[in-house]
Amino acid sequence: MPKSARDRANATSAGSAAWTGGRAGRNSRHSSADIVLDALAGAAAGVAAVWVMDRIDWFNFRRGLDNRRTRQQTRQARPGGMDPAQVLAAETADQAGRALTRRQRDAAGLIVHYGLGMVPAALYGALRGRVAYLDAGRCSLFGLGLFLIKDEGMNAALGLSGRPQDYPWTAHARGLVAHLAYGLVTDALCRAISGSSGVRDARLPAGRGFASGHPKAKPSFVRYRDDVEEVEPDEQETFDRIIEAMAGGGRVTRERYGRSVRTSHAKAHGILKGELRVLENLPPELRQGLFAEARTYPVVVRLSHVPGEFLDDRRVSTPRGMSLKIIGVEGEMLPGHQEEVTQDWVLDTGKVFIAPTAKVFLAQITATEMAMPLPEGVKQAVSATSRAANAALNAVGLDSANLDFYGHPFNHPLAEAYYSQCPFRYGDYIAKLRVRPDMPRLHELLQAGFTPADEDGLRTAVVEYFRDNPAEYEVAIQLCTDLERMPVENANAEWPEDESPYRPVARLILPPQEAFDARRQALDEELLFCPSHSLAAHRPLGSIMRARLKAYEVRGNARRQENGRSIREPRSIEEL
Repeated sequence: MPKSARDRANATSAGSAAWTGGRAGRNSRHSSADIVLDALAGAAAGVAAVWVMDRIDWFNFRRGLDNRRTRQQTRQARPGGMDPAQVLAAETADQAGRALTRRQRDAAGLIVHYGLGMVPAALYGALRGRVAYLDAGRCSLFGLGLFLIKDEGMNAALGLSGRPQDYPWTAHARGLVAHLAYGLVTDALCRAISGSSGVRDARLPAGRGFASGHPKAKPSFVRYRDDVEEVEPDEQETFDRIIEAMAGGGRVTRERYGRSVRTSHAKAHGILKGELRVLENLPPELRQGLFAEARTYPVVVRLSHVPGEFLDDRRVSTPRGMSLKIIGVEGEMLPGHQEEVTQDWVLDTGKVFIAPTAKVFLAQITATEMAMPLPEGVKQAVSATSRAANAALNAVGLDSANLDFYGHPFNHPLAEAYYSQCPFRYGDYIAKLRVRPDMPRLHELLQAGFTPADEDGLRTAVVEYFRDNPAEYEVAIQLCTDLERMPVENANAEWPEDESPYRPVARLILPPQEAFDARRQALDEELLFCPSHSLAAHRPLGSIMRARLKAYEVRGNARRQENGRSIREPRSIEEL
């Protein structure tokens, strides 16, 4: 059995003994008193989440999804024109022999409404981290469950609402959006009040990503070892189920578009050619793998959005992707990529992945694929709601990766930073990678704000920029300094930059060019950006990346075969 991450950190990272023994506090909170405290934190979060949910629902009712006809249909479907909380308040008063005025009924309904919101949030707070997968999707699946059970089932069964079929589709969409927001806000506030993870999560291997809170006096860099990962016995089954879920989504989009598209990062905003220039005089810990020597590599860059479908950029804003294919790389490659000369990295605007492990991601992607056939109006509402909710969290110093996943800010795609999110081997060490704009013109794009001009507005912006302008980016590496605070197996854990900042190792240079003409579009269909296209010295790490190693290869090759495209890697930039 492999050593625990703590044992390996002690053996490979100097000074760690000063803090690895003190795993008290939130990591061992199993007592009844602690559960009560967590439940109270959840109840408090639930009050705030209901407040946010109501504002979102009211906005969508008055100005968003609904129109005059659907608002009237909703009122007619409600018993006595009342919402479920008002119906429950009125029935309770009737049973007590009291008649309520309209003002009293509205006040009592509001109390009932907030009370009903506090109860599941308190339950979530008490069980978060104690029940495996409860917080999958940062409580978005919990919110989805409440919507399906309470709004779509129990309310009608108990006579608190009309029959589901009597309501317009907009009412169901509003309920879905509001409950997703309820779940995400509840989770974000529970983490802020009670800590990022509550008790140790049963889904994660022991010792992964649950720090004692005592940083090392002298940080040093954790050396890579083959047993730095901890592979679960049923992992391959999980990977196969992820691929099956992705294939299901692929069948939906193939029927929709008449061809196979990528099951993630489907819509390209630009295909760019440039150079990756490794910096000179790097310190020894940064002179690793691809970056061991100061040299220049040809590179192909693909800019995209994250979903596996072509969405209207004006209506739905999601995280963006940047994929790098570096050509002319020498060295030992991963199995299946031998004799090739390419190194790929698939990056995202989010600093962390939306799920800690492959098992949690399976639950999330299953829900995502189920939502794919929904009308784009529903997705627009979810996107707008998520942006607004995350903006509110940002205002008080909080952030939700899941809210960002569903509703990313409207930023110019060339003005954002992109992250590997998950760790990978960095020669003798372990690291994450970041690519961020590093020239005044790109900084100005971010400050100027951005509104998509058309349904392909992100692509339009990229094409217009590169007709006359170059772009330069800094490529930087964040080295792991301990396996507790910077876990390998928890892809949802942000590595603290105050302990290990990103340090530049190269520059990405993209000259003016035609970013997406017919030839570039054809090239996009040919290319596969895949984590398995990698040097052994940069092998992706963690269960999320082990899943990607298999899923990207299988689904990418299937896409190219179904579309009659060749399956081969370029050996020089001139081939493209």
